Amino acid sequence: MGVACSGSKRNEQLLLHVDVYIWKEKEKKYHLYDYSSHESHYQQLQLIQDTKLCKYGENILAVQPNQTIEGAQELFVIKEKVLRPITEIWSIIRNDQVNGVPVTNRVQLIPGQTIRLGRVKIILWEACFNQAMATEESEKEKDEDANGLDDSENSNAENSCRICMSKVGTLSNPLINPCQCSGSVKYIHIKCLQQWIHNKFKIRELNNIVLYFWSNLICEICKEQYKLEYKFQNRKYHLIDIPRPKEAYFIFWISHIDKNKEKGLYVINLNGRSNIKIGRVQENDIKLQDISVSRNHALITFNREDESIYLEDLGSKFGTLLQIDQLKLDCKSIIQVANSVFIFDYLRKNQKHYELPSFYKVVEKETQQQPQDCVEDDVLVNVDNNKYLSGDNEAS
Repeated sequence: MGVACSGSKRNEQLLLHVDVYIWKEKEKKYHLYDYSSHESHYQQLQLIQDTKLCKYGENILAVQPNQTIEGAQELFVIKEKVLRPITEIWSIIRNDQVNGVPVTNRVQLIPGQTIRLGRVKIILWEACFNQAMATEESEKEKDEDANGLDDSENSNAENSCRICMSKVGTLSNPLINPCQCSGSVKYIHIKCLQQWIHNKFKIRELNNIVLYFWSNLICEICKEQYKLEYKFQNRKYHLIDIPRPKEAYFIFWISHIDKNKEKGLYVINLNGRSNIKIGRVQENDIKLQDISVSRNHALITFNREDESIYLEDLGSKFGTLLQIDQLKLDCKSIIQVANSVFIFDYLRKNQKHYELPSFYKVVEKETQQQPQDCVEDDVLVNVDNNKYLSGDNEAS
């Protein structure tokens, strides 16, 4: 996100100027940045080469990509003007400027992307505009089972489902080993496990919206957390199997930074809808009972003809954020990392560049650390959160 550099700068050796604004959170660190507050710690860096940025306390430090600082959190690597995350990084969606830098108020949303509203994370898990095609795929799976396409690898005398005791698996219902259990309880049919999980759901339904929510999905024997998706013979199997509407629909995965909170799915029938409102008050389609979410926080719009989906911010306190896996840096690029906002700009190389203070202990790494995929097993939001934010810190 940013504006193009002028042509006069393109042929010059440039200096990367970084402005950092760090908002000091109260109580627990939930990695929030209050865009309505003017109380933030400011820091600036001038960088001339590929670098890695780290956070040590409230200070942002730069080292070479193959180095690290003892006791510091590594944030991201910049190489050849491309920023790649080590921890989560977010593009900022706001209906106002951020520290004098224009940001977009509307972005296209792609299924699978992670949105963040305050402490809450939302993933557009599934978007179906053509229910006829989805029904066709479902019928195809049934035909495969009827034709006897079996899972011969797991269909032997030693492998049986811990629930139904059957030793036979099919491509649509294979025997899997989803946890650390061994022996006679090692394997389970994917559909037997789906049914067991479905029995743990709490279900609410209102205005063509069905909400499923639950606590942690763990094996009751070995206590390992179940994954949401398993692969077998190049096919994907979703652990959570819920009914789909007969019309067009969206499914949203709702989670929370605090892993002790509940998880959930919103299944929204799009019949008669032109948008989906998200916020804390009752009038919203997706109601998030978390004080860090603004009363009217964000809006999702969609076009049935070209199947496009867009995300907008409605002037929220903590912003609407969209997770990104890398960023091509240009003039006035801007991101949020935890409780910090970074603004990048390329300047002519006529200023003194950054040097790391000598009292930090730098450690050389044998191999350059590669940025990691920062997918967390997060959780939902249906609890009293008054202990976290109070008074003037409540999201409006």
